[in-house]
Amino acid sequence: MKKLQKKDLKSIKGGNPRPPASDGSCPSGWRRCTIAGGDQMCVSLEQVKYFCLD
Repeated sequence: MKKLQKKDLKSIKGGNPRPPASDGSCPSGWRRCTIAGGDQMCVSLEQVKYFCLD
């Protein structure tokens, strides 16, 4: 299975990961997690299984 990279994330339907707000929070219904490359991003709960490594 191929590891997802940042460029791959937006190609998945409904995928629109975004960096956390300046205070480290994510929008309601989103989760902060580590994605490929070690970056912290906010992803929707439906997409956690595709994007998150932790």
